[in-house]
Amino acid sequence: MAYGLPHVEFASHDPRELMDFVNRETLIAVMLETPQAIERCEEIAAVPGIDILHVGTQDLSAEMGIPGEVGAPAVAQAIAQVSRACAIHGKVLGVGGCYEPEFIRRYVTEEQARFFVVGSDLGYLLGAARAQTAKVRASLELQG
Repeated sequence: MAYGLPHVEFASHDPRELMDFVNRETLIAVMLETPQAIERCEEIAAVPGIDILHVGTQDLSAEMGIPGEVGAPAVAQAIAQVSRACAIHGKVLGVGGCYEPEFIRRYVTEEQARFFVVGSDLGYLLGAARAQTAKVRASLELQG
């Protein structure tokens, strides 16, 4: 039990009401990143309280012996298997690690995935740093 949460703007609330609210509003996503987890995805999907089964394609492809091949048929088959388990148990399918729009489009249309990780914090930071560096370099070239 925690108090002073940002979820409720740090205001005081009745502990029972606060606990009910936090439990109701907290998103629970579990990551499936091994062939063993994929094999047991229906069992995992049956766990009460889980909202999202999220397939981590980078780690899964590495565990499958095909590192980085997030569009490989074996990875697509694993995602399809998790999609079926999600449909049976009323969960949301999530996919991460495949940043290409073609893969995302495929998993949205073919597997009804609705939760995606489309980049990484390191990638975003590096992208912003490179953009800023390019802007500064361009500015210096204009002056000199």
